[in-house]
Amino acid sequence: MHHRGKTRHTKNHVESRGKICLTHSIHGRPKSADDRSDFGHWKADIVAGKTGGTCLVTLTDRKSCFLLAGKKVPRKKAAYVSEKMIELLSSIPNEAVKTITPDRGKEFSNHFAVTEALNNMPFYFPDPHALGNNEQIKIRIDSFENTCQNRKR
Repeated sequence: MHHRGKTRHTKNHVESRGKICLTHSIHGRPKSADDRSDFGHWKADIVAGKTGGTCLVTLTDRKSCFLLAGKKVPRKKAAYVSEKMIELLSSIPNEAVKTITPDRGKEFSNHFAVTEALNNMPFYFPDPHALGNNEQIKIRIDSFENTCQNRKR
């Protein structure tokens, strides 16, 4: 029974959650972001909670691995995520933010609001088959949350 517990998808399934309007491809990103020679090129990602309700917005500088993490967002919705990203990035100087590279999740579909609020700072979206780079940071955050929960007991 290979299909036990797995959902089956029909071949004529139409995506109903909308599409992201991708403005810039990762191939147009500056060379300094690729080789990590400059500060200010940020990776954006979401760390979802166990139940899928709340999530944590993380922004990591590619060169220094400096982490900005927002307090929990009530839902994994684009409006909440963009609001939290604006709050996090407006707390640092404008010179320290040059580009943002999120994953291709639907929670980043409101990237136009972040671009407007941060003086036309560009978003560069990766190819669909590319893997995220924030997995190590997600593991560290999860282990940190687990140790904090164990101390409360």
